[in-house]
Amino acid sequence: MIGMLSRDAAACQIPVFRYALERWAPEPLEIVVFHRGPLTKAQEASIAALGGDAKSPANTSVTPVDVDGKLTGQAAKLWNAQPDAAKAALPWVVVRPADGEEKHGPIWAGPLSDDAAKMLVDSPVRRQIAERLLKAETAVWVLVESGDKTRDAEAAKTLTTELERLQKETKVAAFDPDIPGPRLLSNLPLRVSFSVVRVSRSDPAEGLLISMLTRGVKIEKDAPAEAVAVPVFGQGRALIQLAGKEIAKDEIEQVSHFLIGECSCQVKELNPGFDLLMSADWSSIREAGVTEPKKVEIPDPVIGSGKPK
Repeated sequence: MIGMLSRDAAACQIPVFRYALERWAPEPLEIVVFHRGPLTKAQEASIAALGGDAKSPANTSVTPVDVDGKLTGQAAKLWNAQPDAAKAALPWVVVRPADGEEKHGPIWAGPLSDDAAKMLVDSPVRRQIAERLLKAETAVWVLVESGDKTRDAEAAKTLTTELERLQKETKVAAFDPDIPGPRLLSNLPLRVSFSVVRVSRSDPAEGLLISMLTRGVKIEKDAPAEAVAVPVFGQGRALIQLAGKEIAKDEIEQVSHFLIGECSCQVKELNPGFDLLMSADWSSIREAGVTEPKKVEIPDPVIGSGKPK
């Protein structure tokens, strides 16, 4: 699994996690809203909320589709794939992955409501992730619990122990502004800093996040769910999914070294990972003309509701 985290010889000084934070804008996730006839003002407001708010936009692309019209192409295919319950629960929302990969079905589907719209674009854990990344953490490791207390405790202990060790033993090379290449775009400190956030699979507020983080994870038929650890870096990019026994010392170390290492490929699409749906003002950290870290107070990031935390 870790074999894909390779790098070539040509590299810039900026570590992967920082380059991603400053430059890799998240891809929009497509949200299709199926409805019948004119929308009410309340429904229009709920659809508008799917874009986040002006101060903390969500990486979404929202497309209303009237099922009373002539549906063709992808719209018809997607609507026909919905359960019978969708026809009685219009408007019906379908969240599709940024890469358009439908092998595992939609990320989320359900009736449109104000509460559903808020849950889709924002949640307490996603706010924590955004806040920590905007304050210069290398990565936030999200541990989606299996539901088995013993196995979840073991996974959390392994993850925490190894990340604490790596945080003490590894450093980011100092940035030399005299070396040609990409410049730093913010005055955040360059440092190795990891944290862990645990998420229960039964938390309704985190339904979309859990679906995104566990999407495509292979589980043997009739086997119980496994804990899944996902490092999130940059502007809400999930690097890799480690499930069950993969949450181990060597795997965690290789992933961490990839994030801390110099960015060898500046083209985002050629790097591993997938973007999460999040609401945050990632541009709030940028400062024009900054070429090296400065010892200054880290600004409060703008996340979630658009208010500083």
